[in-house]
Amino acid sequence: SRMLTCDGHREVPPSLEPSWKEVEEAVKELDFIGLSGQYHESMCLVHYTSGGCGAVKKECHCPSAGERRMSDKDEVDSVSLDESTLERHIIRKIDLLTQVDLRYFELASRLFETKLKEVEKKCGIRISCQ
Repeated sequence: SRMLTCDGHREVPPSLEPSWKEVEEAVKELDFIGLSGQYHESMCLVHYTSGGCGAVKKECHCPSAGERRMSDKDEVDSVSLDESTLERHIIRKIDLLTQVDLRYFELASRLFETKLKEVEKKCGIRISCQ
């Protein structure tokens, strides 16, 4: 969220925590929102954004039960941090720095889901299998 409000410079704004209003305005001006946790669906929206329903590839359609998408990959194990390994003051700093980030992600997720449903309806396809 800090990078969305830095006026095009790669510097952190004077306030480490940008105002929610600035972040919300910046998000609503984005032409495209993709979510790494929904990579397949995000790529389908990229195809749609670049060329409409005709550009939404066959791989974007949700397969029948038991079938896999060509782009589906097995989950990759990731390393997660355990809060118990961090000092309490570090956790407080992280929480403080990510308050607006959490709200940003929730807004971006809602906008993403709205756009995905819009594209599915407009193109007459089911992209999300969830």
